[in-house]
Amino acid sequence: MPASSSFDAARALALARATLDIEARALDALKSRQGDGFVAALGAILACRGRVVVMGMGKSGHVGRKVAATLASTGTPAFFVHPGEATPIDVPIVRDVIEVAPVEWAMVPGTKAAMVRIIQFSDGTADELRTALAAVADEGGGIEHLVAELGGKRIGERLAGTQRRTVAGGEVGIA
Repeated sequence: MPASSSFDAARALALARATLDIEARALDALKSRQGDGFVAALGAILACRGRVVVMGMGKSGHVGRKVAATLASTGTPAFFVHPGEATPIDVPIVRDVIEVAPVEWAMVPGTKAAMVRIIQFSDGTADELRTALAAVADEGGGIEHLVAELGGKRIGERLAGTQRRTVAGGEVGIA
């Protein structure tokens, strides 16, 4: 397929790498949040004498199907049930607090553009946002352009399905 005259391979690679850096940081941060709740859930699954039933609707359902398939493929009898199709049964509910970092951030490599993602709002979100903005400014030597994402909704101009900002005479896209 011939390359479009407006296609910039270097920019595409930079954006892909920036996206992977953001995701890698999120996975790395997940390591520190594994604690007693994770161990308790794992212990309950391992102690299960029957099948593990995974339920979920919408996006949670898509993830739940994958979890059930992974458990089944690794030797733990498991299956997925959509709650709307299930026969009512008595199931004990275990509740736990899951800690989620409320703010994530990253610089777009080679630019003065930053992305700040607010995942959840809580008492400490404002302080976390201030800390993230200070860290972004320190890492990037200052911020000229900022893309903020609040609860999955990006703020700013939308062009062709990509968040775009003009930086140093060029255009930066953050998918």
